[in-house]
Amino acid sequence: MEKPTRQRKSKTDLLKRGLEILAGQGVEGVTIDALCTGLGVTKGSFYHHFKSRDQFHASLLEFWMEEHTERKKALADEEGTPEQRYVRIVEYATTLPHELEKNIRAWAMRNTLAADYLAKVDGSRIAYLEWLLKDILQDETQARPMATIVLSTMIGSRLLSPPILGDARRELLGQLHTLMGIQLPSATNSQKGAEQ
Repeated sequence: MEKPTRQRKSKTDLLKRGLEILAGQGVEGVTIDALCTGLGVTKGSFYHHFKSRDQFHASLLEFWMEEHTERKKALADEEGTPEQRYVRIVEYATTLPHELEKNIRAWAMRNTLAADYLAKVDGSRIAYLEWLLKDILQDETQARPMATIVLSTMIGSRLLSPPILGDARRELLGQLHTLMGIQLPSATNSQKGAEQ
C-alpha cells in the first residue's frame, strides 16, 4: 500500500496558519506541532522554511505587520481624495480580526520582540493617519494629536469588555469625527469614488 504524498506548504502557508492559531489561542498555541498538524505537514517542512520557533515568531510578526498594516495602507492609497483614503483605512481597520490584534497586544506585554513590532505597527498607523489628517483638517498642528486619538479609540474599543466592534465601532468613530469637526464620505461612497 502506498503512503499518501503530502504536498509541501509554502512559507506563506505556515505564516497564515500561524496567524490563525495566534488569533484563536494566543502565542502559547503557536507551536511547531500545531502548525504542522493544522497544515498536514511534517516538522521537516517547517524546518525547511524556518530554523527555529524564534525565527518563525519574528517572521510571523513581520508578516502580520505587512498584511495588516502596510498592505492595507497601500490599498487605501490607491486613489481618491484624502477623505476617501481616510475612510477606506478606517474601514479596513474596523474589519481587522479582533482576536488577532488583541492577542498580539497581549503577547507584546511580555515579549520584547512582539513589543518592538507592535511599536513599529502603531507608529506606522499613526504616521499614516497623521499624513491624511494634515490634508483633511488643514491644520498641521492638530494632525498628530488627532491621529493618536483616532488610533487610541480604534485600539481601545477592541480592548473594552465587551469590545466595541462592527457597526457600533463605526458609529463611535463617526461621533469622534463629528467632535473633530470633519465631515467624511461614507465607506460605500468612498469606495464608489475610488472605483470610478
